[in-house]
Amino acid sequence: MAFPLLQASLSHFIAERDKCLAKLNVLLNHPVGYLEESITDQINDLFSKLTHADAAIKTVQEIINDNKQSNNNKEQIDQLLTQFKEHITSIPVDNKENPTS
Repeated sequence: MAFPLLQASLSHFIAERDKCLAKLNVLLNHPVGYLEESITDQINDLFSKLTHADAAIKTVQEIINDNKQSNNNKEQIDQLLTQFKEHITSIPVDNKENPTS
């Protein structure tokens, strides 16, 4: 259930990163009509947002990968428990009662 929410969050931050990169591209390659102070403030702001988005992407990807690994571990443990139960039930039980003297 958490995976779709994490995927949505990842998509959000990827979109934010892409939007910042597109705006930076325009500002750096076509700075017509901007005052130098205005453009540097906007560029600095976009780099801050870009840094935040990149960090968030990395964090969400790590959480997704950790959850996948955790699910794999749970599946392996369940398989081992099933094998153990099968092994235990296949061991013959000696039902001889001890003779009373």
